[in-house]
Amino acid sequence: MNLFRLSTFMLYILFSLSLVDGYSQSSDSIISIKDVQKRLDTAPDEALRMLEQVKEQKQTPPFKIDWVATQIYMKKQQYRLALEYGRRTLANDSVRNNWQYYCNMCENMVNICISLRNYEEALRYANLMQEQQEKHHVPESKKYVSVETLAEVQRLMGNKEKAYALNQEATEAARRYIEDLASRGYDRPYPFLYLSLYRETRTNWLMEDELYKEALEVSLKDLQIQEELKKRVGRNFPDKIPEAVYQKIVARHAIRLATIYLYIGKKEEAEKWYRTYYENPYYQTPEGISLSIEYFQAKKDYPQVIRQANELTGMLDPADSLSPAHLQIALNLAEAYEQTNRHPEAIAQLKRCIVLRDSIELNEEKSDALEMATIYETQDKERMIDLQTNELNRNRLLLISACGAIFLLGLILYLIARNWRTTRRKNITMAKQIREQLAYSKSIEQQLTLLETHPEEQADMPDTENTTQNITGKEELLFEKFRLLISGQEMYRNPKLTRDEITTRMGINKNILSTMLQKCAGMNFTDYVNHFRLAYVLERLADSDDTIETIAEEAGFGSARNLYRVFRNKYDMSPTDYKTIVMEESRRK
Repeated sequence: MNLFRLSTFMLYILFSLSLVDGYSQSSDSIISIKDVQKRLDTAPDEALRMLEQVKEQKQTPPFKIDWVATQIYMKKQQYRLALEYGRRTLANDSVRNNWQYYCNMCENMVNICISLRNYEEALRYANLMQEQQEKHHVPESKKYVSVETLAEVQRLMGNKEKAYALNQEATEAARRYIEDLASRGYDRPYPFLYLSLYRETRTNWLMEDELYKEALEVSLKDLQIQEELKKRVGRNFPDKIPEAVYQKIVARHAIRLATIYLYIGKKEEAEKWYRTYYENPYYQTPEGISLSIEYFQAKKDYPQVIRQANELTGMLDPADSLSPAHLQIALNLAEAYEQTNRHPEAIAQLKRCIVLRDSIELNEEKSDALEMATIYETQDKERMIDLQTNELNRNRLLLISACGAIFLLGLILYLIARNWRTTRRKNITMAKQIREQLAYSKSIEQQLTLLETHPEEQADMPDTENTTQNITGKEELLFEKFRLLISGQEMYRNPKLTRDEITTRMGINKNILSTMLQKCAGMNFTDYVNHFRLAYVLERLADSDDTIETIAEEAGFGSARNLYRVFRNKYDMSPTDYKTIVMEESRRK
């Protein structure tokens, strides 16, 4: 199972590097995501330091940083940290809206959960992969990765039959995808890599279940896939398969066949395939020696097991002596010494196994505690950053609001000042017109008074008769009498003056008065009376220091409120504004 996860992870790294442009930064950055991904497989600690620099540059979207952090912690076997960053990656909208990104990260999460032996959670992420593909209507032929991932989880949960069925489904889907690519003129090696991996997985399961004939059948079919892979060997992935990857596939297939032939009793075939394996460069790697040890254990050649186990010990890093690899070597040596009757060495190796197991478990507990502490510390830092960011945003919002308020206040003050200047210019113009009108009215009054005292001068006056109104002589006499009552006797200054009082004194009815006023003055009774009242107010405002209330009462308005209403309706300005303008002009003179 560990070999499956390692192989899947290696394939995923190669595939993700082929799509690395999607995670890259701009060319002017010091370190890019692509640079970090190139280092995570061989130097994860250095890759993690580089990732911190990328984060400080603040030029890369957070989900890309979390994505690579997940890969790094997987490589460092710090699975709880990997799980935390993987969850953050999946929660990002940029990943959730891209089904390929989402499924790739779910595949990572499945492998992480398997490493943590949390198979229920692994099953959940495997199902999420399929749900996402269903949601985006992904063709069945492209679902081979999600189906095989689900098969692996079902196998670990003990559902062997379901796992075999899903593995077969994934194999058929990969084959259909290859055919689909070929029909469209595309030739990509990675579907063949996955197909080979699925066959290897099925072979390993059959060997675990001691179904060696079925395992041999599947493994022989894999030879055809190797031929296809050989045609696609080159330098660059994903267009070609690197030579080292191809040799690894060939070697692992050879040692599997050798082991299967041993179990079914065909020793010559087993030796032939082992020689093929031995001549492969992959044999010289620690993983290659480990597979060779398993072959000799199946062959019961324990001296060879001892020799190769010691050889493997020399290949491992001495600084990492408390590793599962050293524990496995000790177990292999203990069994080999026991089978060769070297009991003291067997006992020594068993004691070493006990010490290693306890030490590894202790280290795992320490590592788990350190990971949890790191997770909590990271969460605390993120909370502090969130608080600082919220505070900064709040202060920025307050600053923007204050600037907006100041701007609006300034705009309001500007509009008020502009409106005041406009109104003032209008009022000054209106005041000038009022004075001119008042002077003209006084001139008319003087002429009318002159006519009353010297009738003989009427012939020298211009003819002002309004012939269009058909004013009779009687109406003219009535109007003159009315004018003298209102103006000459200053009856307009009586705030309680009514039309009834005037008609009684003149001995006429209301209709005659109204008709006469309309013909001779062109206005009604109230407007005519207010005309004289306003004339009085205008004179008093110009030459008196009395209050508006006093002037309003003297003029006959009764109250300042009535004066203000009539004055504004007539001149579109207030008495106060008019008095201010007149006083200013008087001071300038």
